[in-house]
Amino acid sequence: MREARLPLRRDAVNSESIEWLLGRHGKVVVVLLDRADSPFWREESRRNELFLALLLTRPSVELDRAVTSTDRLRIYSLTHPAAAAAPPLP
Repeated sequence: MREARLPLRRDAVNSESIEWLLGRHGKVVVVLLDRADSPFWREESRRNELFLALLLTRPSVELDRAVTSTDRLRIYSLTHPAAAAAPPLP
């Protein structure tokens, strides 16, 4: 069975809504692109850091890679404790 994917903007969710999604789906993947090519994007990157710092569930790093000289792609997964302890479905 294919996992459901619902892309959400960082500014459309907060730590409480991430926790709600974790409770409902068991896993949440956070994808962030940090850019440093203008003041606007540097501020967005700072907001990405703040967003991560405010998460109640600590994310696991899946990918952290500089994709250009100004762009950094980061992918994190968050797993609900009950989902992590549950055996996989057949």
